[in-house]
Order: sequence, then structure tokens, then C-alpha cells
Amino acid sequence: MHAAFLELHPDTASAASVTALTAVVLVSQKDGGQDWRCAASERKSYNSELTNWGWAKLVPLADLRDASRGFLKHDRLLLRADITVESVRRKAAAA
Repeated sequence: MHAAFLELHPDTASAASVTALTAVVLVSQKDGGQDWRCAASERKSYNSELTNWGWAKLVPLADLRDASRGFLKHDRLLLRADITVESVRRKAAAA
């Protein structure tokens, strides 16, 4: 299995809380191939206490290497992160 994680930049995490819908897409590089999408089942909030979230078991290695799926081409893998930010709450500035 291979994993994928999305992380909020530390400067942003200390200043705000971000709620987003996320997905990671393995892009098929084969003509007519079908992309493989792994989406979060719910909205996730990223902040100073939870800066990253992801999938510990994104895709089995055998599926990744399966030439008929077209994910690997010349030892390269194309990943796309789909991120829809739904809200940003900024922390109050320290006085």
C-alpha cells in the first residue's frame, strides 16, 4: 500500500483554521484509461493542532504497478489533489 497526505502550511496553521473537502486522484496516463479517486468521506478541519490528514492505505502496490491501469509511465506517477476550501477562520491577532 502507498499513502498520501495533505498538509496545511505551518504559517497558515498558526494563523487560521481551514475547513475543506479533499481528494487525491491517481491520473491514468493511458489513452482511454480511468483515473482512480480517493475522496475524504467528510469535511476536514486543518489547524495548529491538526495540520495534516490523509490516507494511510491509498492504493495497493499491485494496482499501482498494473500496466493495464496506466498509472505508471516511464517510472512516473501523476497525482492530483482536489481541494475545495469551504471556510477559513482567522485567529485574532495577539494584543
